[in-house]
Amino acid sequence: MIVAGTLQQPLCVVFTSKDVHRLLDTADCQMKAMIWLGLNCGFGCNDCAELKWSDLDLANGRVKLARKKTGVSRDLPLWPETSQALEKIPKSGKLVFHTPKDKPLIRTTCHINEDGSSKYSNSNLVTSRFSKLLKRTGIRAPKGTGFYTLRRTAATIAARSGDPFAVQRLLGHAENLERRLKMNIIFHSYNQRLHRQLVFFCRHI
Repeated sequence: MIVAGTLQQPLCVVFTSKDVHRLLDTADCQMKAMIWLGLNCGFGCNDCAELKWSDLDLANGRVKLARKKTGVSRDLPLWPETSQALEKIPKSGKLVFHTPKDKPLIRTTCHINEDGSSKYSNSNLVTSRFSKLLKRTGIRAPKGTGFYTLRRTAATIAARSGDPFAVQRLLGHAENLERRLKMNIIFHSYNQRLHRQLVFFCRHI
């Protein structure tokens, strides 16, 4: 693991290229696609859990999914590596990622107690599955390392482009109309540069 700066946090843990290789080599079909989405699109746990096949245009290499936290719409190019990983996932239901019983990977369950009161429990299988993957790879991960670290890794590498507007677009951060117009114009060429940087990062050990 390495410690590096990002746009949002002065210091945070991010994955090294060797870490990414080990994760991809060990991950199953679904998790491998989620890892690529984390690096390519800055997707977090909720993004992956809510992603539907209707959000994807694999023929043209695009994904359209608003970020739930900010409501910012995202229309992002998919890299060949990401598209190929998604194409290997068997289609079953509307969701791209799900349990063997076609249940969402993140869900809230309500339990009724004997006294009639309600108790809610949250289940996040993206987080738990990624934690198990980390252990299987033997990666030395500091406390707090998880699936979201992929998003931080993408943000750290993206920040090297020197264009904060495009980085905001990638991460789905809120922006005003003037910035949105600028980002729409520059994002395509920016994403191509980011792709080259990240592919080099993932292949360079």
